Amino acid sequence: MDSKLRLNDLTSFNKLSLEKIKVALDINISEAQFRNFDIESYKDSISDSIIYKLRGFLMGERLREEKINWKVSYPSSWWEMFKERYFTKRLLNKFPVKYTTKKRNVTFKVYELYPKLPIAIPKYTDRHFPIQFCEFKDKESN
Repeated sequence: MDSKLRLNDLTSFNKLSLEKIKVALDINISEAQFRNFDIESYKDSISDSIIYKLRGFLMGERLREEKINWKVSYPSSWWEMFKERYFTKRLLNKFPVKYTTKKRNVTFKVYELYPKLPIAIPKYTDRHFPIQFCEFKDKESN
């Protein structure tokens, strides 16, 4: 028996044919909205890429808040996970799995957004920006 390992025994080679595929990202932003956005780019050395960040404000109306109580339970250690996965029912009755439970209260703010509202928001203003609307009705529609 040959005790030496050969490279061919440990690896397999496959032929792969790659092609260049064009991709693009288009974002449609009105000129009024664009004035309220900042564009930032920086190099991420970990992923060896450039990141573009587009930040700004949209006009919106807060409708309501929804509160959700979230609860998750999981085995408290790797040993408890092992017991849960591999122990028989009889062993689980004798050595029950211990769980850790985490509870979180999450609040979601629900907004109605108006992304195409053609107004310029002053850059250095409070978050709340009062707007008044007038609705004109035809005389015939009364």
